[in-house]
Amino acid sequence: MTDEPKKQGGYASATDFENPFHNFVEALRILSYDAKTQCAEMGNHNAARQIRNEVTGLGALVLASPHSYLTAVQKKAIAGLTDSIKRLPEQAINPGYADMTTHAGCMKSMQHPAWDPMRVRARQLLVLLEWAIRCNEASLGDAERN
Repeated sequence: MTDEPKKQGGYASATDFENPFHNFVEALRILSYDAKTQCAEMGNHNAARQIRNEVTGLGALVLASPHSYLTAVQKKAIAGLTDSIKRLPEQAINPGYADMTTHAGCMKSMQHPAWDPMRVRARQLLVLLEWAIRCNEASLGDAERN
């Protein structure tokens, strides 16, 4: 017997859960990076706003999906992180007088100390979601072969 949660109703369709979850994990990975890498990954264009919007928006889709196979603990961790990101101070998103379409502007926002605990929590959440990520990769791989 395994401790891994059972999927409700088998694999969900890619449009219902798998694709949003995949995209959420990618956003979470970017959130887990250091500021310089985050800015580069986001094309040095409004990195803080993009990361905030992707993690919170995709997180909401994942949490709302009736096809989710996430555990209650995983859902609670996602909700906690997305709520914390929504409460980041404005200076962490748009530091005054910084051009957010430049590397320097992106770095100014992403180096705000409020991002540090978000990075730590993102890394912890990626570990917590490891089984779900493997299921997601397998499911998307199956969808690509069909």
